[in-house]
Amino acid sequence: MKTICILAAVLLLLAVLSRRGLLPLQAKASVFYKGTRRGRSARFISCSGFTRRRLRFRASGAYRFVFRAAISSGRVSAQILDRNRNVLLTLSPAAPEGTLLIDERARYLLAIRFERASGSYDLDWEQVIV
Repeated sequence: MKTICILAAVLLLLAVLSRRGLLPLQAKASVFYKGTRRGRSARFISCSGFTRRRLRFRASGAYRFVFRAAISSGRVSAQILDRNRNVLLTLSPAAPEGTLLIDERARYLLAIRFERASGSYDLDWEQVIV
């Protein structure tokens, strides 16, 4: 009984951390995947699925996002989501740049989606002075 209670508490903690975006969520299958700790870049072979993590911004304002991808097969895209998981901005090799107004108090998530993709990506952003 004690083991079941501990297991339930751990699962509840993981669910809360994941829901708040504090625990990176990954559901992908690949032959090879090597990403950075913050999820800003990765190399991969035959990858399908997604990774999702919280984005933090130090100041409110307009931010310009640049998504560089060198894809030899498949598709990869980056999405910026709000706290309700509504898509605010989608970046892909076909549309690699976008600007978004950010509120530093709001929560944002970065979702990278893969469809049988091989190659690499790099995502950068910077605050834009308007």
